[in-house]
Formats: sequence, structure tokens, C-alpha cells
Amino acid sequence: MHPETWRVFSSCGRKCVLTANPRIMVEPFLKNYLGVDVVLGTEISSFKGIATGFVASSGVLVGRNKAIALRRTFGAESMPDIGVGDRKTDFPFMKLCKERYIVPSRPEVRPLRHDALPKPVIFHDGRLVRKPTPLMALLIILWFPIGLILSIRVSSLVHYLLYH
Repeated sequence: MHPETWRVFSSCGRKCVLTANPRIMVEPFLKNYLGVDVVLGTEISSFKGIATGFVASSGVLVGRNKAIALRRTFGAESMPDIGVGDRKTDFPFMKLCKERYIVPSRPEVRPLRHDALPKPVIFHDGRLVRKPTPLMALLIILWFPIGLILSIRVSSLVHYLLYH
């Protein structure tokens, strides 16, 4: 995250994020790690409580759809004070905000340090993980031999069932 963007974002009281990404994928991270109050994103269809991966009939939340979602969520009178965007498709929703900021794409800008966020974030193998506590580290070490034995037994059983 751009350090100046974080400075503006963290100084706000109530925080709302509009994103073209599926809401169910980004909402837990935004709420838990960045302190976001409201997440508006592309809705994914579901069948019997399970996400299908298909975009809901409202469509992808981009361009004018962001402005429509913002109006629907906040109403005409209580629009956000500050809008931050990084591309032209953000202009429609930014027009509804009192102050607007564009974050330029500059690779030479150093991203925000991880310890500057409300909670520490560690990315490992593309997954979000927490720093292990001493107890959790011990459990991982103790589980390894058991997991290895179980994996060998399951592999042997599958091999036996497939070839006999």
C-alpha cells in the first residue's frame, strides 16, 4: 500500500472500500487487518450457501456500478467525505465524494511497512498467515511425524485399492 494512501485512509473515521474484486474474497482481510467498516465489491452468486464463482446479476463493480453501489449504500445525503482511487474507472464514484485523491502508479515508491498496519500481516506461499506462537510452533513440530506416517498409510491404501 502506498504510504500516503494509508495516511489518508487511516485518518478517516468510518472506512468504506469499493473494489471490483469479489466481496467474499477481500472482506475478511479488509475488516480484520485494515479496520474497514463497509466493503462493497462484486457479488458472487451462490447455490445453497455455496459460492458458484459466477458474477451476480448486479455485475462487476467497476466504473458507474461503483457509483451506483455507493449511492445505494450511503443514500444521497451522507456521501463519503474522501474518495481515493487509482484508475479512470474510479472517477464516477469519486465525483460523489467531497475530496478526491488519485494514487499514481509509481514503482519507485516504497510500499508501507507491514508493522505500520493495525495488525501484522505475513504473506507466505500466497496465503495469509499469522506469526506462530511458541505453542503453535511446538504443535507443528510434533504433528510432522504423525502427518508423515498418515500420508504414507493413505498413499499405500490408495495404491492397494487401485491396483488389486
